[in-house]
Amino acid sequence: MAFDLIESLESLSPLEIEQLWTQEALRRSEHIDAQWVALTGADAVSAKAHALLQ
Repeated sequence: MAFDLIESLESLSPLEIEQLWTQEALRRSEHIDAQWVALTGADAVSAKAHALLQ
């Protein structure tokens, strides 16, 4: 299944990939604006990453 997903992505043109990224960015922006997701600051993310790597 994962292989099929990777294979399907390889068949897209650069323009199609750019369009998909744009759609995803807009979707995420809408979720942030609607406050459907909680934002996490860079300092908190960095601290958590460092803690997980130790």
